[in-house]
Amino acid sequence: MKKIIIFFPLIFLFHIKLCSQTSINESVVDLKTFGIGIGLLTPVLSPYYEPFGNIILTVNINQKFRIEPEFGFSINNYEEENSYSTSTKVCLFIINGLAIIKRDRTGLLLGPKFGYMSSSEQFHQYNTYALSSNRKSIFIGPVIGLEYYMSKHLSMSGEFDVIYLKSFGKTAEQDKFTGNTFKPEASLKLHFYL
Repeated sequence: MKKIIIFFPLIFLFHIKLCSQTSINESVVDLKTFGIGIGLLTPVLSPYYEPFGNIILTVNINQKFRIEPEFGFSINNYEEENSYSTSTKVCLFIINGLAIIKRDRTGLLLGPKFGYMSSSEQFHQYNTYALSSNRKSIFIGPVIGLEYYMSKHLSMSGEFDVIYLKSFGKTAEQDKFTGNTFKPEASLKLHFYL
């Protein structure tokens, strides 16, 4: 996680150095069609999960609309010596459909978000017992964000959304459950356009 947080500022500083060597005459940046990126997403299912990084594929259909699939995976392990251990795995797929309202070198992003998340957690008490639970969730919600275009090949965005989350699965006691909730989340993304 610390590597991702350090990576964002390094890319930004590297890009500023490159831009200082070349001039960009355009005040409005024309977006390239395809891009890839990385994103740092706040937790969705539980406050106990750490934020994790996503891989983003950006497809700008035109200068005013974008489709953005995201993929994320996280594994967290914790062990208390001679006591217990926990292991959490989270897999995430998101698709955003975003309208882009550009002004100069910034863009307002608006649209829906759809997603699927699968998680499992295992708890092992040494010399006693082991428990496991799993959860699957689908979600939908509106997204609003702001993107800054540093050049025609690089941009940074921040997004905020409130999602409706429907979850189902089995608890550690193997009881089935379902649940509905609303959750806010935020993300920071760095896009490289090809």
